[in-house]
Order: sequence, then C-alpha cells, then structure tokens
Amino acid sequence: MKPVIMGISGGTGSGKTFIANQIKKSFEKNEVLVLNQDAYYYDLGHIPLEKRIDINFDHPDSIDIELLCTHISKLISGESVKIPVYDFSRHVRSDIINITSFAKMIIIEGIFSLYYPALRKLYTMKIFVDTPEKIRLKRRITRDILERGRSKKSVEKQYIESVAPMHKLYVKPTRKYADIVVEGDGNSQDIIKIIKSKITSLKR
Repeated sequence: MKPVIMGISGGTGSGKTFIANQIKKSFEKNEVLVLNQDAYYYDLGHIPLEKRIDINFDHPDSIDIELLCTHISKLISGESVKIPVYDFSRHVRSDIINITSFAKMIIIEGIFSLYYPALRKLYTMKIFVDTPEKIRLKRRITRDILERGRSKKSVEKQYIESVAPMHKLYVKPTRKYADIVVEGDGNSQDIIKIIKSKITSLKR
C-alpha cells in the first residue's frame, strides 16, 4: 500500500514543525514519519568555518534536494534510509544518523517543501502554513537562541538580510501550490481536524 505523502510549507516560525508533530500524535504510533527539510542542508565541511556563516541558508540551493527525493522514493518502496543529522553550529552533517523505514504517512516539512517540482510530484497532499510575520520572527528568535546557540542580534540580522527577502522570493509564492492553507496562529485542534478530514477523503 502506497503511503500518504504530505508536504507542509510556510515561512520560518510559521508552525510547520508543530503542526507536523501534532498530526503525528493524532495517529497510532509508527504510522506517521516526519522528515524535516533542515536535515538535508548541504555539508559545508569543505569550506573554512569562518566563511560558512556567509552562506545563504534561506535559498533553495542550500538544500540537497536530490538526496531528499531519493530517500522519499526509497521509503515509498519500503526500504530503510539513513537520515542525516545536521549540526547547525558548524554547518556540517554530524556523525549521528537516524535510520528509519516505511510508514503509512510521510510528512516532509520545511520552508521549501512546496518549492521543488521534484518534491511536489511526490505529494498526495500539500499544505501551506500562513502566519503573520511578527509572530514568525518572534518564534525564530526563540528557536535559534535555545536550539542553535545563536544570539538575538545575529538572528535579527540574518532575518533582515536574508530570511525575509528569501521568504518573499521563494517561500510565499509556493502558497499557490497548496491544497490547504491553514493559519499558523490559529487553534491547532481545528487545524488538525481539517487536515485529518482531508486525509480521510483521500483514502476513500
């Protein structure tokens, strides 16, 4: 049986990861696999450390889309794959890997999840999480300070110089590809009900 393949996109801090995990929790254990696009950033170990910070990580070219598509295709075929774990402090793939296998539903979430045609053609369902910019920036600052060892000043600088411009160019336009657009500052239970209803209709 072919799994349901769902793409969840939206701007940074829109609530993509939260919604993906809430969907996962609403199903039986091991029925849903969530793949985070951030795991597929290119390994920059060949670039001097001081120059890695100059890389634009908010551009679609920063993602190893070929590897991501290969992994999804293998999962659909029932094969196990080795998911990379990205070290954001050094911008390299760590020695740790997550081995995972087939699930009835596979969710790919990330800012560029609806950008690449190669990914879109794999999806059963496409979702865009639309959230006001002020909320997204606040969430981004909190996440990067707590999870990625960043300072508030560096996060705000990156947001102004690359995140916001790249969102306008590459992320926001992908809203048009979504089957469902949900509000990331809305009631999460209502959002999950809408998505699960759509999933049920697809299985009929």
